Amino acid sequence: MEHRQQISIFEIVIGDVVCLKIGDQVAANGLFLHGHSLQVDESSMTGKSDHVEVNSHHNPFLFSGTKEADGYGQMLVTSVGMDTTWVEMMSTISRDLNE
Repeated sequence: MEHRQQISIFEIVIGDVVCLKIGDQVAANGLFLHGHSLQVDESSMTGKSDHVEVNSHHNPFLFSGTKEADGYGQMLVTSVGMDTTWVEMMSTISRDLNE
């Protein structure tokens, strides 16, 4: 049985299923479960302005810090907070600037 509830991004934990729609910021790393025409803007991570299609066949990964650009979908949360790709990338940039 499916039970949806709206929660704060700070309450998301590994194993949660998160619903995504256009305009949402992805708040955790996760795996695409299902949806339709899901595309994300990864420019905050890659610097490229092209939208990336996410699907279960070729690119099932969603990353914290990216933004939902088109479509809708659900993802299974695999990492949160300090364990996300976004935090890892920011830590690397910070270390590089301090050297």
